Amino acid sequence: MNYEMMNMLAMNEQEDEQQEFDCWLDKAQRREELINKIDLDEINMIATYWKPTEAVRCLSNILTAIVRIK
Repeated sequence: MNYEMMNMLAMNEQEDEQQEFDCWLDKAQRREELINKIDLDEINMIATYWKPTEAVRCLSNILTAIVRIK
């Protein structure tokens, strides 16, 4: 294998790693956006005035959506 081919392979590997990192960063940012949208006061109000199980279900659905970001 010549130097140019080795250099191309190294550059491709670096690009793949950068794309993987960018993808990971994008997911992390989307998760952070969703987490910031959680209104804990509203969930607390649901738990206080409605049913605690409904508040737990609501929070569980939000957290499940965050985890499933692909």
